[in-house]
Amino acid sequence: MEIVIKIKKRGLIFSLDAAIAVTVVVIILITSAYYLSTASKESTSQVQLIKIGNDLLTIFEKEGVIDWVVANDSVAPSDAVTVAISESIVNVSRYLPASYNALIEVSDIRETPLNDVATGITCVSSPPCCFGTGCNGTFNVTTLPLTRANNYHVIAHASSTFTGKNTSISLHTPGKTFVFATIKERTYVTTLPHSFEFGINRNLKFNATNMLIDWFRVLGDKSYAANTSRPLPSNFTFIGTGERLFAYVIKDIFDQPRYAKFYIWIE
Repeated sequence: MEIVIKIKKRGLIFSLDAAIAVTVVVIILITSAYYLSTASKESTSQVQLIKIGNDLLTIFEKEGVIDWVVANDSVAPSDAVTVAISESIVNVSRYLPASYNALIEVSDIRETPLNDVATGITCVSSPPCCFGTGCNGTFNVTTLPLTRANNYHVIAHASSTFTGKNTSISLHTPGKTFVFATIKERTYVTTLPHSFEFGINRNLKFNATNMLIDWFRVLGDKSYAANTSRPLPSNFTFIGTGERLFAYVIKDIFDQPRYAKFYIWIE
């Protein structure tokens, strides 16, 4: 008789354990379903805004707005913080729902100018090496403050070349020489990437023979990008971002690939 009572007590304990386990599982399922449904609503909202951002880039590309930005980029002082893209041209407010705003950024627009009034240039060959329209000979230059350390190509442009003379351009760093290839008339790009450090790089030495180099840029770094004049506010609910690679062609000549990027947020 005593054995039977013990067995019944054990069966009661197992039943209570099973009931508690089922209760815990139900609570977990209900909680998970709630958070999944909430996340789904947020995701749908974000996808919609990202779709609008991509549509913005499509409109601007089809209307030639991105091409206009590239074709009309101006040489900026090397100490400039930003180069604004005119919002009268890139009018994001026209296409966004109420209470939303966006910033458009285009890569590889800014340039480091090279001339007799530009900063950060030191003549290595007999001065003067820089004139009003560019620099010739051997001279040291500095980059804009790069946003990250990486391997980048360098593009350089000559305002003019000396008629009837052989021209050449190269870039030198301690222990290395980088040669340039011509990508279009008076525009040259390094055939191999150069390792750059974060911030301002000062160890770059150009050697230009029979040409006046009027600017260069480090391809791909955010410091050489330009954007619309509305900065991202500090108190905003971030919605989404995206980018698209596009090509700029002028007079049937390919310039270089660039990225157009958008950021969208709630006002």
